[in-house]
Amino acid sequence: MGFNSLQELKEHITSSEELLLLYNKDGEILEVSDPMLSEMSYNREELIGTSATEIHPSFYKNICPEKIRQAIEEGVTNCDCPYVCKDGKTYLITESALKLVKVEDETYVLVSIEILDVKIR
Repeated sequence: MGFNSLQELKEHITSSEELLLLYNKDGEILEVSDPMLSEMSYNREELIGTSATEIHPSFYKNICPEKIRQAIEEGVTNCDCPYVCKDGKTYLITESALKLVKVEDETYVLVSIEILDVKIR
């Protein structure tokens, strides 16, 4: 899957039926698929530009940046991590596949998510 520009990659994500997130190397959320927004009850403007740590429970916030670093530097391809929905009480228990995408000399982390369970706290 090759993309000629970051815009083309973002358009692929927004038109996808899959649960997808796109991060830059600093863990900033660059794009989110509509199905993922729906599952988490956010709108796009609330997530784009925020840190990946904002959508994970507090006990996971230190792990998330490390997982992104591992994906980029070490080629780690999976991450089982919980996501916190907008209400702050609903947790999506997931299995995530991490894929590196290179566009215009930059490397991005595309995360494809499968929800295994939903927990309410």
